[in-house]
Amino acid sequence: MSQLAFHGVGNSTALQAFESGTLGLSWGGAGFLILWYAGVLKVFQQLGIYKPLNPPRVAGISSGALTSAAICSGTTAEQFHHTVTELLSTCRKKGCAGRMDQRIKEMLDASLPPDAPQRCRGKFFAGVTVVDATSGPRSVMTSVVDGINTRADMIATLAASAYIPLWSGRRLFTTWRGMETADGSLSVDQPCPPGVGYCLRISSRSPDLPKATIAETVTAVARALAGAQPSSAGMAKPRLPKLPPKVPASRIKFLSENGFDIAPGLSIPTHFDSATWTELSLIPCDPDTCDYLYRLGQLDAMAWAEATGILDASKSKGLDKGPGGRGERGP
Repeated sequence: MSQLAFHGVGNSTALQAFESGTLGLSWGGAGFLILWYAGVLKVFQQLGIYKPLNPPRVAGISSGALTSAAICSGTTAEQFHHTVTELLSTCRKKGCAGRMDQRIKEMLDASLPPDAPQRCRGKFFAGVTVVDATSGPRSVMTSVVDGINTRADMIATLAASAYIPLWSGRRLFTTWRGMETADGSLSVDQPCPPGVGYCLRISSRSPDLPKATIAETVTAVARALAGAQPSSAGMAKPRLPKLPPKVPASRIKFLSENGFDIAPGLSIPTHFDSATWTELSLIPCDPDTCDYLYRLGQLDAMAWAEATGILDASKSKGLDKGPGGRGERGP
């Protein structure tokens, strides 16, 4: 079992890695903001960054690990969006806080193909936080090559990577391979798959927002356990354009210097404060906000692709499908 975090972005640019087929994907923790990931993935599939029959190497933690597993097992962007939407709908209607561990296992059992470990061999890496009373929390990265052998173990690993204390279950920690473990994001932010030319780091939280405080997280978990609606449900949201505006190079550089490539608000400001954004990761969004997050993910991914030259490269290869398969820019 490897304990490497696989940090780094490789030795080439994102465009060079895209053209050479060595672009790897890194997905951070997101909670219910996995819906924004679904929007990003839709654009990745349109541009040929993600090909279900030939997926890139992926690494992730928490719901980023769930996203990575869907990618390496060949789930289409549309199927992934449907699965995520169904989970959110179930949580709105029946409540999931305090039972997320079981809900996630049920979702994975229903959505992962029978041969998921075989499909993901050599292309999938998931992070779990091992809680050690002596040495403190430590990150463990595992893959189909060095640890995951069966579909059941793959599901157990993904659930452990996404186990948030109390929100996921009554226990503070879960048990994975005989060890006390918790959410992978507690020990690492953006794990990168090894052996890639460039590690494309996708984060569900913009560096424009400060990291969620303990108070914000505890408050959001308590509200989730109480069945509260997220504050965003009653908020006016900026109207999203059909096409993303051009992103200045300084904006791309700012994200990179903070350890990310794509994050919410890359294309346009989200207008959510830190506490509200934290809530959206732990309380299922209302339908209107869910649609906003999904479309925002598409805009942010397309804005990045245009700024890095990948959009043009995709068009030159005849890969960009755009809306309706017409090769147009935008979600």
